[in-house]
Amino acid sequence: MRCLKHDRRLSRGLMAACLLAGLAAAAHAWEGFDHETWREIAQPEPPRLQTPQAGRLDLAPLLLADDGTTISTADQWEEKRQRLRATLQAVIGEPTNLEPVAPDAYEVDRHADPDFERIHLMINADSDGGRIPAYLFLPLPAAQAPLPAVIVLHQTVAQGKEEPAGVNMSFDLNFAEDLARRGLITIAYDAPGFGERIPPGTDPYHNSHDFFRRHPDWSVLGRMNWDFSRIVDFLQTRPEVDPERIAVIGHSHGAYGGVMGAVFDPRVCAVVASCGINTFRADPTPWRWSHATPLLPRLGFFTDDIRTAPFDWHEVLACLAPRPFFYFGTLADDIFPNTDGLRDVFEQVRGVYALYDAPALLRLYLVDGPHSFPPDRQNLAYDWLERTLGVKGEPAHSP
Repeated sequence: MRCLKHDRRLSRGLMAACLLAGLAAAAHAWEGFDHETWREIAQPEPPRLQTPQAGRLDLAPLLLADDGTTISTADQWEEKRQRLRATLQAVIGEPTNLEPVAPDAYEVDRHADPDFERIHLMINADSDGGRIPAYLFLPLPAAQAPLPAVIVLHQTVAQGKEEPAGVNMSFDLNFAEDLARRGLITIAYDAPGFGERIPPGTDPYHNSHDFFRRHPDWSVLGRMNWDFSRIVDFLQTRPEVDPERIAVIGHSHGAYGGVMGAVFDPRVCAVVASCGINTFRADPTPWRWSHATPLLPRLGFFTDDIRTAPFDWHEVLACLAPRPFFYFGTLADDIFPNTDGLRDVFEQVRGVYALYDAPALLRLYLVDGPHSFPPDRQNLAYDWLERTLGVKGEPAHSP
Protein backbone atom coordinates (compact mmCIF):
# COMPACT_ATOMS: atom_id res chain seq x y z
CA MET A 1 0.00 0.00 0.00
CA ARG A 2 2.82 2.42 0.80
CA CYS A 3 3.95 2.17 -2.81
CA LEU A 4 0.67 3.66 -4.06
CA LYS A 5 0.48 6.79 -1.90
CA HIS A 6 2.75 9.11 -3.88
CA ASP A 7 1.43 9.19 -7.45
CA ARG A 8 3.73 12.00 -8.52
CA ARG A 9 6.76 9.83 -7.74
CA LEU A 10 5.61 6.62 -9.41
CA SER A 11 7.32 7.30 -12.74
CA ARG A 12 10.69 7.81 -11.02
CA GLY A 13 10.61 5.43 -8.13
CA LEU A 14 7.87 2.78 -8.18
CA MET A 15 10.26 -0.15 -8.30
CA ALA A 16 12.52 1.23 -5.56
CA ALA A 17 9.57 2.12 -3.31
CA CYS A 18 8.02 -1.35 -3.70
CA LEU A 19 11.38 -2.91 -2.96
CA LEU A 20 11.59 -0.91 0.24
CA ALA A 21 8.12 -2.06 1.29
CA GLY A 22 8.74 -5.68 0.34
CA LEU A 23 12.06 -5.95 2.15
CA ALA A 24 11.24 -3.79 5.16
CA ALA A 25 11.72 -6.74 7.49
CA ALA A 26 15.36 -7.01 6.41
CA ALA A 27 16.14 -3.28 6.37
CA HIS A 28 13.44 -1.10 7.90
CA ALA A 29 12.63 2.09 6.02
CA TRP A 30 12.13 4.89 8.54
CA GLU A 31 9.15 7.16 7.94
CA GLY A 32 11.10 10.31 8.76
CA PHE A 33 13.09 10.16 5.53
CA ASP A 34 12.17 9.77 1.86
CA HIS A 35 14.93 9.61 -0.74
CA GLU A 36 12.88 11.22 -3.48
CA THR A 37 12.04 14.14 -1.20
CA TRP A 38 15.75 14.48 -0.43
CA ARG A 39 16.49 14.65 -4.16
CA GLU A 40 13.91 17.39 -4.60
CA ILE A 41 15.44 19.37 -1.72
CA ALA A 42 19.14 18.82 -2.46
CA GLN A 43 19.08 18.72 -6.28
CA PRO A 44 22.25 16.62 -6.06
CA GLU A 45 24.71 15.82 -8.78
CA PRO A 46 26.09 12.25 -8.82
CA PRO A 47 29.58 12.14 -7.29
CA ARG A 48 32.11 11.61 -10.05
CA LEU A 49 34.63 9.33 -8.42
CA GLN A 50 37.01 7.07 -10.30
CA THR A 51 38.62 4.71 -7.81
CA PRO A 52 40.16 1.22 -7.94
CA GLN A 53 37.06 -0.11 -6.14
CA ALA A 54 34.55 1.40 -8.58
CA GLY A 55 33.39 -1.11 -11.19
CA ARG A 56 34.37 -4.21 -9.19
CA LEU A 57 32.08 -6.73 -7.55
CA ASP A 58 34.96 -8.12 -5.51
CA LEU A 59 36.86 -6.04 -2.97
CA ALA A 60 39.81 -4.09 -4.34
CA PRO A 61 43.08 -5.15 -2.66
CA LEU A 62 43.97 -2.76 0.13
CA LEU A 63 47.70 -3.03 -0.52
CA LEU A 64 47.34 -1.96 -4.12
CA ALA A 65 48.04 1.71 -4.73
CA ASP A 66 45.86 3.72 -7.08
CA ASP A 67 48.58 3.55 -9.74
CA GLY A 68 48.59 -0.25 -9.57
CA THR A 69 51.82 -0.65 -7.62
CA THR A 70 52.11 -2.65 -4.41
CA ILE A 71 51.97 -0.82 -1.07
CA SER A 72 54.80 -2.07 1.14
CA THR A 73 55.36 0.78 3.61
CA ALA A 74 53.27 2.74 6.09
CA ASP A 75 54.13 5.96 4.23
CA GLN A 76 52.65 4.55 1.03
CA TRP A 77 49.51 3.56 2.92
CA GLU A 78 49.21 7.05 4.39
CA GLU A 79 49.00 8.41 0.83
CA LYS A 80 46.22 5.96 0.01
CA ARG A 81 44.44 6.74 3.28
CA GLN A 82 44.28 10.42 2.29
CA ARG A 83 42.62 9.48 -1.00
CA LEU A 84 40.20 7.09 0.72
CA ARG A 85 39.15 9.77 3.19
CA ALA A 86 38.63 12.22 0.32
CA THR A 87 36.42 9.66 -1.44
CA LEU A 88 34.41 9.11 1.71
CA GLN A 89 34.04 12.86 2.21
CA ALA A 90 32.71 13.28 -1.32
CA VAL A 91 29.86 10.85 -0.57
CA ILE A 92 29.32 12.11 2.99
CA GLY A 93 29.17 15.73 1.83
CA GLU A 94 29.79 19.04 3.56
CA PRO A 95 27.70 21.35 5.79
CA THR A 96 26.44 24.77 4.74
CA ASN A 97 27.97 27.71 6.63
CA LEU A 98 28.58 25.80 9.85
CA GLU A 99 31.52 26.26 12.19
CA PRO A 100 32.61 24.50 15.36
CA VAL A 101 32.36 26.46 18.59
CA ALA A 102 33.86 26.17 22.05
CA PRO A 103 32.40 22.96 23.55
CA ASP A 104 30.81 24.65 26.54
CA ALA A 105 27.93 22.85 28.25
CA TYR A 106 25.18 23.58 30.69
CA GLU A 107 23.95 21.09 33.24
CA VAL A 108 20.35 19.87 33.14
CA ASP A 109 20.50 17.65 36.21
CA ARG A 110 22.61 14.99 37.90
CA HIS A 111 22.06 11.60 39.45
CA ALA A 112 24.14 10.08 42.25
CA ASP A 113 24.89 6.37 42.34
CA PRO A 114 27.27 4.57 44.73
CA ASP A 115 29.63 3.88 41.80
CA PHE A 116 29.30 7.02 39.69
CA GLU A 117 27.78 10.44 39.21
CA ARG A 118 25.70 10.82 36.03
CA ILE A 119 25.46 14.39 34.75
CA HIS A 120 22.86 15.31 32.13
CA LEU A 121 24.40 17.96 29.85
CA MET A 122 23.62 20.01 26.76
CA ILE A 123 26.89 20.55 24.88
CA ASN A 124 27.45 23.36 22.36
CA ALA A 125 27.88 21.82 18.92
CA ASP A 126 27.95 24.45 16.18
CA SER A 127 27.64 28.06 15.13
CA ASP A 128 23.89 27.59 14.48
CA GLY A 129 23.30 27.13 18.19
CA GLY A 130 22.93 23.37 17.99
CA ARG A 131 23.45 21.37 21.17
CA ILE A 132 24.18 17.71 21.83
CA PRO A 133 22.25 16.11 24.71
CA ALA A 134 24.58 13.83 26.69
CA TYR A 135 25.12 11.92 29.91
CA LEU A 136 28.58 12.24 31.41
CA PHE A 137 29.53 9.51 33.92
CA LEU A 138 32.21 10.26 36.51
CA PRO A 139 33.22 7.21 38.57
CA LEU A 140 33.08 7.29 42.38
CA PRO A 141 35.03 7.53 44.52
CA ALA A 142 36.90 10.02 42.39
CA ALA A 143 40.21 8.57 41.25
CA GLN A 144 43.34 10.58 40.65
CA ALA A 145 43.01 12.43 37.36
CA PRO A 146 43.51 12.25 34.50
CA LEU A 147 41.54 9.10 33.61
CA PRO A 148 40.74 7.47 30.27
CA ALA A 149 37.33 8.24 28.78
CA VAL A 150 35.09 6.16 26.54
CA ILE A 151 32.56 7.63 24.12
CA VAL A 152 29.50 5.36 24.10
CA LEU A 153 27.25 5.33 21.03
CA HIS A 154 23.71 3.97 21.01
CA GLN A 155 22.03 1.62 18.55
CA THR A 156 18.96 2.48 16.43
CA VAL A 157 16.46 3.05 19.24
CA ALA A 158 14.33 6.16 19.60
CA GLN A 159 15.48 6.75 23.20
CA GLY A 160 19.06 7.17 21.98
CA LYS A 161 21.58 7.74 24.76
CA GLU A 162 19.19 6.56 27.48
CA GLU A 163 19.84 2.93 26.55
CA PRO A 164 23.65 2.87 26.96
CA ALA A 165 23.19 5.08 30.04
CA GLY A 166 20.99 2.42 31.66
CA VAL A 167 18.07 4.86 31.95
CA ASN A 168 15.64 3.33 29.42
CA MET A 169 16.88 0.08 27.92
CA SER A 170 15.42 -2.10 25.19
CA PHE A 171 18.33 -4.54 25.45
CA ASP A 172 21.22 -5.27 27.82
CA LEU A 173 23.44 -2.61 26.24
CA ASN A 174 24.13 -0.17 29.07
CA PHE A 175 27.80 0.25 28.18
CA ALA A 176 28.20 3.72 29.67
CA GLU A 177 26.89 2.60 33.06
CA ASP A 178 28.89 -0.66 33.00
CA LEU A 179 32.19 1.00 32.19
CA ALA A 180 31.61 3.76 34.75
CA ARG A 181 31.16 1.06 37.40
CA ARG A 182 34.56 -0.27 36.33
CA GLY A 183 36.16 3.12 36.99
CA LEU A 184 36.21 4.69 33.52
CA ILE A 185 34.85 8.10 32.58
CA THR A 186 32.15 7.62 29.93
CA ILE A 187 29.86 9.82 27.88
CA ALA A 188 26.73 8.75 26.02
CA TYR A 189 24.98 11.22 23.72
CA ASP A 190 22.09 11.40 21.26
CA ALA A 191 22.96 11.02 17.61
CA PRO A 192 21.04 13.32 15.23
CA GLY A 193 17.54 11.95 14.84
CA PHE A 194 17.37 10.28 18.26
CA GLY A 195 16.54 10.86 21.91
CA GLU A 196 16.11 14.49 22.90
CA ARG A 197 16.78 15.56 19.32
CA ILE A 198 13.35 14.37 18.12
CA PRO A 199 9.88 15.07 19.58
CA PRO A 200 8.76 12.66 22.31
CA GLY A 201 6.98 9.62 20.92
CA THR A 202 8.39 9.90 17.40
CA ASP A 203 10.57 7.42 15.54
CA PRO A 204 14.28 7.74 14.73
CA TYR A 205 15.16 10.18 11.94
CA HIS A 206 11.91 12.09 12.48
CA ASN A 207 11.53 14.79 9.79
CA SER A 208 15.08 14.51 8.49
CA HIS A 209 14.09 16.71 5.58
CA ASP A 210 14.42 19.85 7.69
CA PHE A 211 18.08 18.93 8.17
CA PHE A 212 18.59 18.69 4.41
CA ARG A 213 16.83 21.99 3.78
CA ARG A 214 19.51 23.57 5.95
CA HIS A 215 22.37 21.39 4.65
CA PRO A 216 21.47 20.08 1.18
CA ASP A 217 25.06 19.03 0.43
CA TRP A 218 25.56 17.07 3.67
CA SER A 219 24.35 13.76 5.16
CA VAL A 220 23.25 12.53 8.56
CA LEU A 221 26.41 10.43 8.75
CA GLY A 222 28.35 13.64 8.16
CA ARG A 223 26.48 15.26 11.04
CA MET A 224 27.26 12.21 13.17
CA ASN A 225 30.96 12.66 12.44
CA TRP A 226 30.69 16.37 13.29
CA ASP A 227 29.03 15.64 16.64
CA PHE A 228 31.54 12.91 17.42
CA SER A 229 34.41 15.38 17.08
CA ARG A 230 32.57 17.94 19.20
CA ILE A 231 32.28 15.31 21.95
CA VAL A 232 36.03 14.69 21.70
CA ASP A 233 36.53 18.47 21.95
CA PHE A 234 34.38 18.50 25.09
CA LEU A 235 36.20 15.60 26.74
CA GLN A 236 39.54 17.25 26.11
CA THR A 237 38.38 20.29 28.09
CA ARG A 238 37.60 18.20 31.17
CA PRO A 239 40.42 18.11 33.76
CA GLU A 240 39.36 14.58 34.78
CA VAL A 241 40.06 13.20 31.27
CA ASP A 242 43.39 12.11 29.82
CA PRO A 243 43.19 13.63 26.32
CA GLU A 244 45.50 10.94 24.93
CA ARG A 245 43.25 8.09 26.12
CA ILE A 246 39.83 8.58 24.56
CA ALA A 247 38.16 5.48 23.08
CA VAL A 248 34.76 4.65 21.58
CA ILE A 249 32.36 1.70 21.87
CA GLY A 250 29.09 1.06 20.05
CA HIS A 251 26.69 -1.61 18.80
CA SER A 252 24.93 -1.58 15.41
CA HIS A 253 24.26 2.13 14.63
CA GLY A 254 26.86 2.86 17.29
CA ALA A 255 29.34 0.49 15.64
CA TYR A 256 29.51 2.15 12.24
CA GLY A 257 29.14 5.54 13.90
CA GLY A 258 32.18 4.85 16.06
CA VAL A 259 34.26 3.52 13.17
CA MET A 260 33.45 6.47 10.91
CA GLY A 261 33.91 8.96 13.72
CA ALA A 262 37.35 7.57 14.52
CA VAL A 263 38.37 7.47 10.84
CA PHE A 264 37.82 11.22 10.68
CA ASP A 265 39.10 12.02 14.17
CA PRO A 266 42.57 10.60 14.91
CA ARG A 267 42.38 11.81 18.51
CA VAL A 268 40.42 8.64 19.34
CA CYS A 269 42.94 6.00 20.37
CA ALA A 270 40.87 2.78 20.32
CA VAL A 271 37.62 1.48 18.82
CA VAL A 272 35.18 -1.26 19.91
CA ALA A 273 32.38 -2.05 17.45
CA SER A 274 29.69 -4.74 17.47
CA CYS A 275 27.39 -5.94 14.68
CA GLY A 276 27.39 -2.84 12.50
CA ILE A 277 29.30 -3.72 9.35
CA ASN A 278 29.15 -5.83 6.24
CA THR A 279 30.41 -4.82 2.83
CA PHE A 280 28.12 -3.04 0.40
CA ARG A 281 28.90 -5.72 -2.18
CA ALA A 282 27.82 -8.55 0.13
CA ASP A 283 24.72 -6.72 1.38
CA PRO A 284 21.43 -7.71 -0.32
CA THR A 285 19.98 -4.31 0.68
CA PRO A 286 22.75 -1.70 0.34
CA TRP A 287 20.05 0.94 -0.16
CA ARG A 288 19.61 0.84 3.65
CA TRP A 289 22.27 3.57 3.75
CA SER A 290 20.63 5.87 1.19
CA HIS A 291 16.91 5.10 0.91
CA ALA A 292 15.82 3.43 4.17
CA THR A 293 17.77 5.98 6.24
CA PRO A 294 19.24 9.45 5.65
CA LEU A 295 22.75 8.28 6.57
CA LEU A 296 24.36 8.45 3.11
CA PRO A 297 21.77 9.60 0.56
CA ARG A 298 24.40 10.10 -2.16
CA LEU A 299 25.27 6.42 -1.98
CA GLY A 300 21.89 5.95 -3.66
CA PHE A 301 23.48 6.93 -6.96
CA PHE A 302 25.36 3.62 -6.84
CA THR A 303 22.94 1.14 -5.28
CA ASP A 304 21.20 0.10 -8.51
CA ASP A 305 24.55 -1.43 -9.48
CA ILE A 306 26.61 -1.72 -6.33
CA ARG A 307 29.72 -2.48 -8.38
CA THR A 308 29.86 1.22 -9.20
CA ALA A 309 30.18 2.25 -5.53
CA PRO A 310 33.55 4.04 -5.20
CA PHE A 311 34.48 2.53 -1.81
CA ASP A 312 33.60 -0.33 0.50
CA TRP A 313 33.85 -1.06 4.19
CA HIS A 314 37.19 -2.87 4.11
CA GLU A 315 38.74 0.44 3.03
CA VAL A 316 36.96 2.31 5.82
CA LEU A 317 38.15 -0.15 8.47
CA ALA A 318 41.72 -0.03 7.17
CA CYS A 319 41.75 3.73 7.71
CA LEU A 320 41.78 3.01 11.46
CA ALA A 321 45.26 1.45 11.29
CA PRO A 322 47.30 1.25 13.44
CA ARG A 323 44.91 2.14 16.26
CA PRO A 324 43.61 -0.77 18.40
CA PHE A 325 40.33 -2.09 16.95
CA PHE A 326 38.05 -4.76 18.46
CA TYR A 327 35.17 -6.04 16.31
CA PHE A 328 32.46 -8.47 17.36
CA GLY A 329 30.11 -9.88 14.73
CA THR A 330 27.55 -12.67 14.36
CA LEU A 331 26.98 -15.07 11.49
CA ALA A 332 23.17 -15.02 11.66
CA ASP A 333 22.84 -11.23 11.75
CA ASP A 334 19.50 -10.34 10.14
CA ILE A 335 20.32 -6.62 10.08
CA PHE A 336 23.77 -6.91 8.49
CA PRO A 337 23.66 -10.30 6.71
CA ASN A 338 26.39 -12.23 4.87
CA THR A 339 28.95 -11.47 7.54
CA ASP A 340 30.93 -14.65 6.87
CA GLY A 341 32.94 -12.56 4.42
CA LEU A 342 34.26 -10.45 7.29
CA ARG A 343 37.02 -13.01 7.86
CA ASP A 344 38.49 -12.15 4.46
CA VAL A 345 37.89 -8.45 5.08
CA PHE A 346 39.86 -8.53 8.31
CA GLU A 347 42.67 -10.51 6.70
CA GLN A 348 43.06 -7.65 4.24
CA VAL A 349 42.86 -5.06 7.01
CA ARG A 350 45.43 -7.02 9.03
CA GLY A 351 47.83 -6.58 6.12
CA VAL A 352 47.55 -2.81 6.55
CA TYR A 353 48.15 -3.11 10.30
CA ALA A 354 51.25 -5.20 9.51
CA LEU A 355 52.73 -2.19 7.70
CA TYR A 356 52.91 -0.59 11.15
CA ASP A 357 54.08 -3.82 12.85
CA ALA A 358 50.74 -3.80 14.68
CA PRO A 359 48.63 -6.80 13.50
CA ALA A 360 48.04 -7.81 17.14
CA LEU A 361 46.07 -4.59 17.68
CA LEU A 362 43.29 -5.87 15.40
CA ARG A 363 40.79 -8.26 17.01
CA LEU A 364 37.92 -10.02 15.24
CA TYR A 365 35.37 -12.16 17.08
CA LEU A 366 32.89 -13.71 14.64
CA VAL A 367 30.47 -16.21 16.19
CA ASP A 368 27.17 -17.95 15.51
CA GLY A 369 24.05 -16.13 16.61
CA PRO A 370 21.73 -13.21 15.80
CA HIS A 371 22.30 -9.45 15.74
CA SER A 372 23.31 -8.90 19.37
CA PHE A 373 26.15 -8.09 21.75
CA PRO A 374 25.72 -10.62 24.58
CA PRO A 375 27.10 -9.97 28.08
CA ASP A 376 29.99 -12.43 27.84
CA ARG A 377 31.21 -10.72 24.68
CA GLN A 378 30.73 -7.32 26.25
CA ASN A 379 33.06 -8.49 29.02
CA LEU A 380 35.68 -9.43 26.45
CA ALA A 381 35.39 -5.94 24.98
CA TYR A 382 35.53 -4.25 28.38
CA ASP A 383 38.61 -6.24 29.40
CA TRP A 384 40.25 -5.43 26.07
CA LEU A 385 39.47 -1.72 26.50
CA GLU A 386 40.93 -1.67 29.99
CA ARG A 387 44.14 -3.35 28.83
CA THR A 388 44.35 -1.03 25.85
CA LEU A 389 43.76 2.07 27.96
CA GLY A 390 46.08 0.91 30.73
CA VAL A 391 43.57 0.37 33.53
CA LYS A 392 42.05 -2.59 35.39
CA GLY A 393 38.52 -3.34 36.53
CA GLU A 394 35.98 -5.97 37.53
CA PRO A 395 33.62 -7.61 35.00
CA ALA A 396 30.32 -5.81 34.65
CA HIS A 397 28.50 -9.11 33.95
CA SER A 398 29.06 -12.71 34.93
CA PRO A 399 30.26 -14.68 31.85
